[in-house]
Amino acid sequence: MFEHISHGISQELLVFAPLEAPVKISLLRLQNRLEPPRRLLSVTFYNELVLGVQRSQAAPYLITEIDKETGIILARQSL
Repeated sequence: MFEHISHGISQELLVFAPLEAPVKISLLRLQNRLEPPRRLLSVTFYNELVLGVQRSQAAPYLITEIDKETGIILARQSL
């Protein structure tokens, strides 16, 4: 778990990979500690997919798609 407090916002980031699924999960918890509370926050996540050891070798074979029902980004290697 990663924890940080800045600009009146406490942040906790829990990152884990369940043993039973080939996924990585990131759970972000924010707590507004400002008085008066901040009314607008934005969160940006940058993720560079690597299905292998080195991105430069795996990138040409990476295929991504978005599941329209859930909005989940799926990635797999082409054969």
